[in-house]
Amino acid sequence: MSTHRCIVRKRVLRYREKGERGLESLPPIPKSQPTRLDPQLERLVLLLSDSSGFGPKRLHYWLKRNLRIEISISTTAKYLNKHRKTRKHLKREHHNSFDWKSLPLFSALQMDTKEILDSKVFTQEEKWLYERLGLPLYQFTAIFPGTRARLISFSLQNTLKFSLF
Repeated sequence: MSTHRCIVRKRVLRYREKGERGLESLPPIPKSQPTRLDPQLERLVLLLSDSSGFGPKRLHYWLKRNLRIEISISTTAKYLNKHRKTRKHLKREHHNSFDWKSLPLFSALQMDTKEILDSKVFTQEEKWLYERLGLPLYQFTAIFPGTRARLISFSLQNTLKFSLF
């Protein structure tokens, strides 16, 4: 008969459960269609989208909150697309605030100051030893944006005099 075993088992189980009607072929359309709307609800969704300019997500929440109508976001999107009520998003170009690459090399820099003992890397004993030995407490970092090159220097005080190389 060239029929798969799983299909035969399925039909036999259905026959046992339902009696004589079990072997009849079922209609191909399911009885519940969750993405199908009544024509009145469809008109309501279209009217709301025209008047408010809401997209599918906002329409879903507005209907749920104000009219207590449960329509899924995908269903509202489907009907808006069907009636061509969706808008295409414009691709926006992101411009950099400043063109760092056009600068001559090492002409501009960005400074950063960091207190070394403020980091959580050191234990209490290591911090105590660091202070006792009189090692520098501050780190100055200069970053050149065009090349991303970094220069690091250390100092005992956090002042302008010590930050200059």
